[in-house]
Amino acid sequence: MGQHLEMARPSLQTPLQWRIPIALAFSYFFHYLDRNIIAVALPAMANDFGWSDREIGYYGERLLAAFVLTYGLSQMVLSGWAERWGARRSLLLVVTGFSVVTVCFGLAGMLGSVLLLILLRALLGVAESVHVPMMSAITAQHFPGEVRARANTTWSVGIVLATAVGPLLAVPLITHIGWAKTFILLGGAGLVLMVPLLMWAVPPDGKVQA
Repeated sequence: MGQHLEMARPSLQTPLQWRIPIALAFSYFFHYLDRNIIAVALPAMANDFGWSDREIGYYGERLLAAFVLTYGLSQMVLSGWAERWGARRSLLLVVTGFSVVTVCFGLAGMLGSVLLLILLRALLGVAESVHVPMMSAITAQHFPGEVRARANTTWSVGIVLATAVGPLLAVPLITHIGWAKTFILLGGAGLVLMVPLLMWAVPPDGKVQA
């Protein structure tokens, strides 16, 4: 048993699959877009719903708080279970989940249901909660300690890119197609692009590819 584990452990003599953290960076990019685009979309949402300045603060606070609360709690509760179930499988479920929730958020916006929007933000927090822990677990599986920090830094670039590029993408989209369709488009793009990419880039749990 110990010999099997030793053979499965990555080393600097094993060709390292840098496509793994690069693919994870793209998934983190979509994660952060889906999570934070609401800050850019809020003025357009307020205009569509006819919110006063006071209502913008009231509903905006609840939309943001719903995500933060469930994200933090779910990360503590679900991370251990997700890793036991399998980091790769959990990652694929996470990306599928937050992409679908983002699409549903846009659809709920078309229906004009503020309560449903708040509930979906809470669900987004659950869906995204174990994303970062699973990316860390996958990196640990496939990269030895000597280069693990570099691999972690590689996928962390996704959040930097999303912060820098997100508004440049979101503002024109919201202006031209509306905030609800923008959520649908981003969620659909994450689902169509990221799930196949991750299935290709990330080996099955416990398998170190040459």
